[in-house]
Amino acid sequence: MSTQINISQQDNCKVDHIKVATLASSFITSNGPDNTNSYAFIGGEYSWMSNPTNKNAVALGGNILNVQTGLPSFAIILPVDVDVNDVITLKGIAHGSGQKDPITRIPAKCQFSIGVSYVDCNDFSSSQDAVINTFTLIPAKLFPSQGSANFNICFSLETTDVTLPAGTLLYVGVNCPTNNIDGLTAQCNFSYTLDITKSCAPIPVITNVRIQNCCEQAVFEVISLNTQNLPASGSFSDTEGNCWTIIGITSDPVDTVRFVADPYQDCDACLIANPCPSNLTVESCCSGQSESFTGSLPGINVGDTFIDTYGFCWNVTEETSGPITGLVIVDSITTDCPTCITAPGACPDIYEIRSCCQGVVASLDSNDGPMVAGAGAQIGNLLFTTLDLLGSGVVGGDTFMDQYGYCWEISLSPAPPFFGATVNAAFIQAVTNYGSFESACQTCLTNLNNCDVPVIYKVQNCCSGIIEYVEATFGFLVDDAMSISTTVTPSIYECYKIIEWDNTTTPTITIDSFDGLSPGCNKCGVCSNFYIAKSCDGLTVDKVFYGQCRIFPSEPGEPDYYQTFYGDDNICYYSECEVTSGPATVTVLQETRNCEDCSTFGFYIAVACDGISPNEVILWSSINVGAIIKDDLNNRCYEITTLTIGPATITANNDQQHFENCIDCLATL
Repeated sequence: MSTQINISQQDNCKVDHIKVATLASSFITSNGPDNTNSYAFIGGEYSWMSNPTNKNAVALGGNILNVQTGLPSFAIILPVDVDVNDVITLKGIAHGSGQKDPITRIPAKCQFSIGVSYVDCNDFSSSQDAVINTFTLIPAKLFPSQGSANFNICFSLETTDVTLPAGTLLYVGVNCPTNNIDGLTAQCNFSYTLDITKSCAPIPVITNVRIQNCCEQAVFEVISLNTQNLPASGSFSDTEGNCWTIIGITSDPVDTVRFVADPYQDCDACLIANPCPSNLTVESCCSGQSESFTGSLPGINVGDTFIDTYGFCWNVTEETSGPITGLVIVDSITTDCPTCITAPGACPDIYEIRSCCQGVVASLDSNDGPMVAGAGAQIGNLLFTTLDLLGSGVVGGDTFMDQYGYCWEISLSPAPPFFGATVNAAFIQAVTNYGSFESACQTCLTNLNNCDVPVIYKVQNCCSGIIEYVEATFGFLVDDAMSISTTVTPSIYECYKIIEWDNTTTPTITIDSFDGLSPGCNKCGVCSNFYIAKSCDGLTVDKVFYGQCRIFPSEPGEPDYYQTFYGDDNICYYSECEVTSGPATVTVLQETRNCEDCSTFGFYIAVACDGISPNEVILWSSINVGAIIKDDLNNRCYEITTLTIGPATITANNDQQHFENCIDCLATL
């Protein structure tokens, strides 16, 4: 049934309230002790309105995964278009009662779940398959039994920011799984109403500008396109003397107001007239820990107190020349900490989230049970957020799937303030909630296991501050620093601090070799510089190279030895790490232990084991001539043979596999 009611607003705007569906029914169900919610009831014998409800669809965590093409009468037809400002609500009541075990007389504890999925009617009518995969509209909500075999639950779920055409097929899925005794049934009586509130407000077309701070490249803001005197491109200084460069147009909402002072061609030109401000040391009014924020926060000076957009209060204590340790956006300025922490929503609880992928993220708990904050944990680059930032109505102890298809468990309790935890995972949102039952992580992974799917990390070079994007294995944590060399500079390792990740951004650098992970930039390694390189033979004039220079300690009683390398001019060099000015006049091709080892290196022919592919040239050591290697970049096997002339056409790296013979290597292709 569909009923429409118009309600006039004071501004002559009419809001349409549309009754899409209503149903009162009952069903009997039983689920195993793992409470997987492996199916959801969608209607009775003939349609979604039939009573009792006894037809079901395959589901996971209460969310319908697919529907049979032969059951079109179980779909609720969306009567109108749904736009981003409209609200879809599912409200109702349910009563459940668990059957008692005939021997022990222990009743099965019931839980109730309900959610809405949908399919496109055109896909439904054109499909030749027996089933059609569905999409989640309102994620299934699992209502715990609260320790009782019987329950009464009032539910109210809603979703917005959705665009769907009229004629879309909706499926309301309900279930009442038992969670403690296998084979026992539970009866559930329920009544629901599915409604749409059509907004009469125009759909906003947001066109704003994304800008990046010239001094701290990890700092981005969104300002209005209508900002007065804003240049069309290039850079500008604001009225507080901060330099910004324009990244491009965005539909993201405005998060900061900036007043333009002067336009510039680029950041370099702006910074000549507007030097970088000192960063700010701040102290949390909520927990007492200290952080360093950018000195470009609008209107913020030493002595000020402000609340950020996450709800946390900060007091600025002094300026600092050190790097920033966190990113915030100012929401409002207050007078002092006592005033700030009494603001509505201030100092929200912070929860840790732990990946369901085994061994990826450290837990606050030392055992395998639910995470409980305060179990002797050491805070160090764990992932923290708030329940409001996660969204989807999650609570402590729940397991959810995020927007990238990764599964997470939320700590049962918030982290105590003395832990000093700060939000570093605000970019992660909960999409599907799997509840808090014991095997929820495994259930989520069964639905979509992305543990082995790489992500695109947003990283900041620890030395230059430049922001890059790089694809790597999932599991590195925010604020950790990875030491990598890239395909552009394969012999130079640089440290990059992880800011966040996604699965859509185009990488700007490609990893050539991975040299480890450290808890932050300070413990990752030294920054690259220009250094003097002296030839090992003492004949060639000194050269200059760019990279990281290290003096290695030797055995006790022996002198330290210097970094040595084979240069791109086919000469061996060593360096005492004497800093000089650029530009570089020689490039590091292969680092070695000493000049003697370096003298064994040269360019060698790599003969393809298949006898068909062309031979290649590789920089190699004569000590290992005859080695069989597999080059993963082109998925071929080679034998290192005789000296030749460079440059190299394939690269020697730590990831190459060595084999006894060509046959063993070819067997892995």
